[in-house]
Amino acid sequence: MVLLENGTILARARMNGGAFLLPPSSWLEVTGPDALRYLNSQITANLRKISLGNALKACLLTPKGRLIALLNITKQKEETFLIETDLSLRDTVLERLQRYLVTDEVVITHVSQPQSVHVFGDISTRVEINEMTGILISRLGVSGKDVELSLFSSLPMTAHISLLSADMIEILRIEKQIPSWGFDITSETLPPEARLEKDYIDYEKGCYLGQEVISRLKSVGHVNRLLYGFISKDEITANMDIYSLEDSERSLGKITSAALQYDSKQSIALGYLRRGTEDISPLVARDSDSGRESSIAIRNSLSPF
Repeated sequence: MVLLENGTILARARMNGGAFLLPPSSWLEVTGPDALRYLNSQITANLRKISLGNALKACLLTPKGRLIALLNITKQKEETFLIETDLSLRDTVLERLQRYLVTDEVVITHVSQPQSVHVFGDISTRVEINEMTGILISRLGVSGKDVELSLFSSLPMTAHISLLSADMIEILRIEKQIPSWGFDITSETLPPEARLEKDYIDYEKGCYLGQEVISRLKSVGHVNRLLYGFISKDEITANMDIYSLEDSERSLGKITSAALQYDSKQSIALGYLRRGTEDISPLVARDSDSGRESSIAIRNSLSPF
């Protein structure tokens, strides 16, 4: 009964959108006469394209092109920007951004933000939400808006909107094949491996730390592994190794995120495969502790319909 109810809620969220409480994040304020120029020299996106009320997605990289963090950047006013990143990277991102300050007139500090809700899909386009102060940002592969919880709760329409659970949001995230920090992406990840080019990288902008590596990867045309979506009628869990059914000794990759899709009753997952192994079939995912195996298949779309 619970599974059926959850399936209905999930299907409704896919079709009409919904809202969920945003988990705690780390927030930095970057301000000063040189804030735009300096910050733009550190990130993969073009900060000059940002507009008030809209978030810009960007990567912060090492000189070798590996990820330090994923950033959501908003413009507060002419010389002030707000950066959101994963809470676990609170000190890492501050230290990295301050490292290359020399004579730049820039001040970078930790700040706090009020608890917020993300509204997505058709619900985010309603007049009441449009008129509310907030930040336009896509967090689940569709249009959305972050608004303060107190403002959201004051709307009469919210009496008929139940906030979606973290488990439900995880299913929607995996369906849209959006990588999550600490699971699908880490400090060892090159952005193209996680297919971040479209939303996070501007190949036409000027120099930034790590750009040479990113440009070289684009010119070569491939990386050594890629993130894929998988589906299975069996249970899949994170950290399962991926093998060919015909060769149980040679690991081809690893599952990084997984969830049970309530309405289809199938498992969906994200994971990496080594370059050149994506056409191998059939595939199995194996739990290294128990030895349990699950048949899996690559899918371009993880939506059940």
